[in-house]
Amino acid sequence: MAHRRTTDADSLLTAALEVFHELGYHGASVRDIAKRAGVTVPTLYYHHGNKQGILVALMEPGIENVTARASAAVDAAGPSPTAQFGNLIEACVLHMTSRSDIAFLDSELRYRGSGTKELRRQTKEAREPTRRRPDGRRPER
Repeated sequence: MAHRRTTDADSLLTAALEVFHELGYHGASVRDIAKRAGVTVPTLYYHHGNKQGILVALMEPGIENVTARASAAVDAAGPSPTAQFGNLIEACVLHMTSRSDIAFLDSELRYRGSGTKELRRQTKEAREPTRRRPDGRRPER
């Protein structure tokens, strides 16, 4: 009997990340990801819905992490806009260098292929709760 990877969501995401690195998001197919994970295509669809769902699942933790880092960096800078901006840039660069395995996926959002509007909407929704107004306060819900 062939050895199969576990079918939990983390192993599917790990396989997807490997395939995206090798083939790019648009070059990768759901079949490629399922094969790498050692699962069936329906299993992949069960866990993530579609390829965009996988991409969003890979990006959400990074978006949450960089948003938290950026917010803390701006807060730590005090009232100076120059210090806030410097801290913000530093936080973003540190995030991109510490999570380069995930950071490359951001370029996939810039691609003008089909379905990109929906993917941008999903990632924008993931970021919305942490956005700030120009005066530094968080928007009210």
